[in-house]
Amino acid sequence: MQYYKKNTIDSLADLFSAWMGGEPDDYAELRKFIEGTKLKWVLSVTDVDAIIRKKAYFPDIAVPIIYNAIPLKFKTVFGEIEVGPEKFNQLNYQAKQGAECLNLSWKLLCELKKDIGNDKKELIRKEKNRKRMAAYRKANPEKETERSKRDYAKRGGANMTAERKETLREASRKYAKTHRKQISKKQKEKRLQMKLENPEAVKERDYAVNHAENRREIKRRYRERNREAIRQRARENPKEKEWRKKYKAKVRFRTKTGTKILSLLNAIVASKAK
Repeated sequence: MQYYKKNTIDSLADLFSAWMGGEPDDYAELRKFIEGTKLKWVLSVTDVDAIIRKKAYFPDIAVPIIYNAIPLKFKTVFGEIEVGPEKFNQLNYQAKQGAECLNLSWKLLCELKKDIGNDKKELIRKEKNRKRMAAYRKANPEKETERSKRDYAKRGGANMTAERKETLREASRKYAKTHRKQISKKQKEKRLQMKLENPEAVKERDYAVNHAENRREIKRRYRERNREAIRQRARENPKEKEWRKKYKAKVRFRTKTGTKILSLLNAIVASKAK
């Protein structure tokens, strides 16, 4: 699979290439991609291949159904690009030049429409709310600070007992362990979106986290909780032996070889001084 290198989506071919993460090298990759989408019962491998080669477009009656079955955002080299219904219509209209209309089963399209329901509308609504709130927080940072303080006070704030804090931490750890992949994916997507909207705020937050007063304590607690997992990752790392060898050499030089060399150098300097 060739990586999608453009930073824009200017055609249906671009849209499907960005969706796949690049142009497929063969039909096997194309088939694997289609099988993982909601369009697997409507589009064939040859249909998608024709779209990528700019040789096909969707019939107008199928456009809203197809749009509801594709993602709202697509990844490019500079982040994600949102494709709304108007943009999708425009791309399909542009594709009509010198291309053939896909012959799709109306019965299967209707079944797809039933299966999808209003998922895309809800996704668009949530995205609009997210953008609106992000813009509000950027314009009113003091309001966000006040909200955080109110939330902190509701949970007990400065009066929260040590036992209560540990209980909350343990509950948070259990949830994170159970939903690790989903949380990681959401955090990466959120961070990417924040970098696009307000990169300076991301830099400031990273600095605050990396220079927090309790940073050492947080790291220590993490090592204690995940001691065995850390050791296992180290054992599985092919470079671990090399790092361990270098570390032992460094310690040996600092405690044995280095002191002998230093005393020898001092003796040489003293003899020359005479």
